[in-house]
Amino acid sequence: MKKVLACILALCMVVAIAACTTADQPTNTGDSGNTGTTDNSNNSSSGNSGSSNSGSSNSGSSNTGDSGTTEPAEPFPGKIAVFSGPIDQNEEEYRSAEQIVAKYGADKVIHVTYPANFMAEPEQIITTMTTLGSDPSIGLIVINQAVPGMLNAVDKLQETRPDIFVVFCNPQEDAPSISQRANLAMNPNTPARGFTSVQTAHLLGAKTFIHYSFPRHMSQPMNAARMNNMQTQCDALGIEFVVLTAPDPTAEGGLTATQQYMYEDIPKIIEQYGKDTVIFSTNCGMQTPLITSVIDQGGMYAEPCCASPLHGFPIALGLEVDLTTADLNWVIDETTRILTEKGMGGRMANWPVPMAFLYTHVGVEYGIRYLNGEVPFDSINHTVLRECITNYIMDAVGRNVEVMLENYHEPFDATSNFDVELDNFIWILVESIIYQ
Repeated sequence: MKKVLACILALCMVVAIAACTTADQPTNTGDSGNTGTTDNSNNSSSGNSGSSNSGSSNSGSSNTGDSGTTEPAEPFPGKIAVFSGPIDQNEEEYRSAEQIVAKYGADKVIHVTYPANFMAEPEQIITTMTTLGSDPSIGLIVINQAVPGMLNAVDKLQETRPDIFVVFCNPQEDAPSISQRANLAMNPNTPARGFTSVQTAHLLGAKTFIHYSFPRHMSQPMNAARMNNMQTQCDALGIEFVVLTAPDPTAEGGLTATQQYMYEDIPKIIEQYGKDTVIFSTNCGMQTPLITSVIDQGGMYAEPCCASPLHGFPIALGLEVDLTTADLNWVIDETTRILTEKGMGGRMANWPVPMAFLYTHVGVEYGIRYLNGEVPFDSINHTVLRECITNYIMDAVGRNVEVMLENYHEPFDATSNFDVELDNFIWILVESIIYQ
């Protein structure tokens, strides 16, 4: 199976252009990126996402006292801070911060959270941020996720501490404004997923690709760009592309009505189009009924809206996952075992690591490279950033997968001559695994 990611994406786009003439920011409802695919059966090795050794260098030299014993050098000077959501807002983000504290110690890492009702409490976000800035030993702040209100908070921080290296993970505010304040910002490459998710579907053997969403999500330019690229790639590969509308989970019936709709509609759709049909939706709350129904009906599933082996699958398959330890290899292996037993081996795919974990670990490790004098303050070293990503994935799940980085740009579906390009706002794609 082809594993050279850049070639896969380039081929997707070239074929699409030749075959036809037509060609988010993600919110808490969830959208993420995906790219090339690898066979899970050929990549099984042990690992644990709770301990990422992403290759940051130690600063200074070891000190030998009069007794002749050697004291280990600190991994980085001063302290770092991780600013996450509370555990009831996004447990993956919260646990990823805990993993950093466990790795480097509470004397080196400060973990703070923003309020669950962050839209109503922007002043609390500012207060927490400026409190971090008042500690002169803090040289790095990683924000995951950068919810609305973080821009103003960082503005206040930088009035007194412009020297702090700031990382925005999955930012929810205006991208050019983020770029002006961040040293590094990271998001999934949502537009490119329109090509790569269909490429994954093609590898699964899909004949039809179903796209479920609702008007509120499709009003977001990145979601629209992704769907347009899905259409283009389906046309190029001879896959029928079907757009369907589901109830908005914020509407009158709420999430319960949306989930019930998915349970009832997907069996009809698979009966109509056949079992070689990939089902995709743009909403996190749809994933569990979607996965459950696809398995029950023998359909196909190329990726969740938020790339993560913890997203939808554990609940749908009855796996009890402790996110305090989060042994991702166990989750992947158990998911593969259960799907294979159900006759679904080779019909479902996903990313090997949660984006929420990846963002925090990579943001911290890249920031440590800055603190140790290995990368500059005001520009991004793509080679080092890619190394931090691949090292984290190897440490977490023992898989050597391809990674593609691209600068944020507008228009989202353009390949050159951009109106806007942000060289410190990086879109990320990670190679997928097929459960088989």
